[in-house]
Amino acid sequence: MRKKLIFIALIVFLVSVIFVYSADDTVVSFFTDTEKNDFNLTLSERERFSVRFHASNSFDKLDIFFVSVKGSSKVKVSLYRWEGKLPEGQEALESREFSSLNKSYASFDFNEKEKGEYLLEVEVVAGTAILRKSQYKRSQVDLYRNGYVEGGSIDVKLYYTSKPEKDLEQLSSFHPPKHTPMPEPEYKMDEFAERIKPDTWTGVDGLGRTLPLYSNIKKGKNDRIVGIFYWTWHGELSKASRARNITEIIKKYPEAINDFKHRAWEGYSGYHHWNEPLFGYYSTNDEYVLRKHAEMLADAGIDFIAFDCTNGSYTWTESYMTLLKVFSEAKKDGVRVPKITFMSNFAPIDATWNLVKQLYTELYRPGLYNDLWFYWEGKPLMWAYPHTIPEYDDMGSEILEFFTFRYPYAEGIWPLDENYSWGWSGYYPNKGYVKKNGVYEQMPISIAINHGGPMNNPDAWGRAFSHSGYESSYTYGGKTTLVHSKMENAIKYGIFIQEQWDYVIEENPKIVFVTGWNEWVAIRHEEWGGYENAFPDQFNDEFSRDIEPSNGELKDNYYYQLVANVRRFKGVSRPDTYKRKNTIDIFGDIRQWDNVEAVFNHYTNNTKKRDHAGYIGTYYKSDTMRNDIKSSKVAFDDEYIYFYVETVNALTDKNDEAWMRLFIDVDFTGVTPNWEGFEFVVNRTSPQDKCYVERSIGGWNWEKVFEADYSIKDNVLQIAIPRKVIYQNEDIPSFSFKWADNNCVDGDIYSFYTDGDCAPGGRFCFALNIGNVENSFILAAIMISVMIALVLIKVIVYKFKTRW
Repeated sequence: MRKKLIFIALIVFLVSVIFVYSADDTVVSFFTDTEKNDFNLTLSERERFSVRFHASNSFDKLDIFFVSVKGSSKVKVSLYRWEGKLPEGQEALESREFSSLNKSYASFDFNEKEKGEYLLEVEVVAGTAILRKSQYKRSQVDLYRNGYVEGGSIDVKLYYTSKPEKDLEQLSSFHPPKHTPMPEPEYKMDEFAERIKPDTWTGVDGLGRTLPLYSNIKKGKNDRIVGIFYWTWHGELSKASRARNITEIIKKYPEAINDFKHRAWEGYSGYHHWNEPLFGYYSTNDEYVLRKHAEMLADAGIDFIAFDCTNGSYTWTESYMTLLKVFSEAKKDGVRVPKITFMSNFAPIDATWNLVKQLYTELYRPGLYNDLWFYWEGKPLMWAYPHTIPEYDDMGSEILEFFTFRYPYAEGIWPLDENYSWGWSGYYPNKGYVKKNGVYEQMPISIAINHGGPMNNPDAWGRAFSHSGYESSYTYGGKTTLVHSKMENAIKYGIFIQEQWDYVIEENPKIVFVTGWNEWVAIRHEEWGGYENAFPDQFNDEFSRDIEPSNGELKDNYYYQLVANVRRFKGVSRPDTYKRKNTIDIFGDIRQWDNVEAVFNHYTNNTKKRDHAGYIGTYYKSDTMRNDIKSSKVAFDDEYIYFYVETVNALTDKNDEAWMRLFIDVDFTGVTPNWEGFEFVVNRTSPQDKCYVERSIGGWNWEKVFEADYSIKDNVLQIAIPRKVIYQNEDIPSFSFKWADNNCVDGDIYSFYTDGDCAPGGRFCFALNIGNVENSFILAAIMISVMIALVLIKVIVYKFKTRW
């Protein structure tokens, strides 16, 4: 009996072994592991990890072991048939998304696949994913990370439908091709966009400083370049930080400036705004704001923006990708948007390699938005130290050949390399970098700098600081203003950077780099640089370095100072002269306008619907685009000036508030009573049988001077105004104008930026026969005539009063 039991037990054991063996015999592991050599491999968002194998039999399942896919993280697992190259645009045979995995296998099953060569790919769709990896390679299995050969093996199991003759077949020969940058794409604009010329637009800022034109500069466009520092970090920071305004806090609690524990700070040591931006405490994921930036920077003549990635390996991917999407759309709408590059750490640290690798993987290697990359010396520019990029690594060697590198130099952090270093910040007399054939490649300039410590230390060099007793002057409204550091409201005039602009324009480098556009925030430190309660980079209106307009005292003054100096440095387009006369019947056929010379096109789709969170505690919602202005035309004969404006869609009801207003500037000296430079406005009140031409009697105070004929035909508005009404008595008229809709209800000029539509944007105006050298004598004659007329009016009024 005992022998029988032993025999039965032996049979059971052998059968179980056979079954186990048979089951395992259809499963092949790609993992080569001992307990001592496995480790975690972390993949970031948009990273791809691929496994190439040659199945020797049909199969219907793959298991992938994930150490972690937690929270909102998500991965997509795909199976491709191998076609001799890594898949780019190839349709997957099977694909599935997985989430919420913790030290478990993702079971990827599908309809039976025939034997052959395949590629299994894991893509991180959101968040991060952690795989289990070994340093030992599995024979007949190749790994690729983001398109590059990867050593070792990964924990994956292949399930055959029946027992194969061998585990895996031999792989075909393959090595990923090395990527090289494509030639710099030509910056093409269509015919409509080519007629949009911001450097010919006129404008006067809130301080009475007028923009230089061709007749002032007498310098056509050259090959000089202007870049500006740009911060994309507000996307991530806004999700974690509440809007806190240092200027408002200090105004209420002036004693808190150097008191870290003062109750005004509420015990918070994180990010603070130096003041409120014009578009609010925004996120750089807010497409409304990014589109505004695209136009403002383009209108200023900025050629490239450099994203700040100088802190560790943060790339702020979501924001920069959103910006590229918005800029690409804006370019299609006719905006000559700046190109982009990235500025990395101020020293060759390990984080730089990780950062550049991420940027290359996410953006450059896939060729995304390549028409927006800034090129230097025939390759995309990477403003980073390449010292920690490994030459022996496939990706590293490729990156070293893909980019032109310039080193982001900051005084006192890493030694200067005269052949490759570019500066990020400057002060008078400004340093030049990389001198070739007697010309500097680059010179940086700054709005202000944290000299001697944080921005709230007494020795910081603020917006009104001057090294040399710098002075300048300008005349507007019959008044000459002498600009210097000791004048009232000196911080509004940008003395510190103007001194630098004058210097670098004289030096004439190839590139001027401006710090900066929109940093806005700084962390509050208990102690930094020997000062308590320190704000290293930004503090208040005076000790801050942003040009983007604010809702504080500085408004848009620094923006138009930027525009003016970019024109002085780069030159401007020679404006057209319009002499041919046309009589227009505004109630007749629209085709009368087909042969009119003076055509002024403008961007469309430029005020996006806004519905986005800002910094914690703020939310911005608006939908003010009503009549999207596309094109304007002006014609004239001996008696009339004719205005034409065309919108994308049919014009809305003329009784709408602030409907299709026309602002006209005829006195460029500012002597004549005006509102923000405009002497006349049409349609300030809604038109009825006639439209109303009004003249400013000083500021946003107007008097009606004429009732003009007008016509509305679908998406076209036409107006006829006698020349004498708007002081156009010379043979060739000369004036500036702009159209605006659904903004500036009560004379708030800053709503030109934020609400509705205006053409052109902000304070800019289209110019009819202004800035042309040959028409300078006409302008002088007009100004003299206006001034004489004003004197006569005053004399008549005085005599009339003395009689009574």
